[in-house]
Amino acid sequence: MKTNAEEKFNHIVKYAFHQILKPLGYKKKNNNFYKPFEGFGHMVNLQKSIYYSKEHLHFTINIGLFLPEFYKRYFKTAPPAFPSEPDCVVRKRIGWLLDGNDKWWDVNNETDSVALSEELKIIVSEKILPFLDHYQTKADILSAVSSRFGVWTKSASNIVLGKNN
Repeated sequence: MKTNAEEKFNHIVKYAFHQILKPLGYKKKNNNFYKPFEGFGHMVNLQKSIYYSKEHLHFTINIGLFLPEFYKRYFKTAPPAFPSEPDCVVRKRIGWLLDGNDKWWDVNNETDSVALSEELKIIVSEKILPFLDHYQTKADILSAVSSRFGVWTKSASNIVLGKNN
């Protein structure tokens, strides 16, 4: 039987994420939402902390950009049909889109899941989707990887582009 906090978390996932992302073509698996495109994909992940209990959940949101070609070349295996957030070449926490600080939410008996869902709907609509919508082609992702996201992702770009450096 699920705890009150788990039921509230499920409500939040359904109303703040699933109802917005599913009509846009995102598929859901566990707490991951993935939208595949030709040669890349968008990822939204809800990560629960392992340091809390079933009565007090603590979670954050991760967003990612997935490049199957990079995954195949880097890991030397076929890319998953439904990747997880760690499989993404660009991975960001929601705090990076908000104020630059890591952001976690708590869900417990006192949590107003309706109010929290409304807060998160705004974040999905005004922060997450505009960020992901900026990347509409593999070239958009490679350009961002090369210019903004650091050494590891630059290496990823080079792998996809077939460069050796």
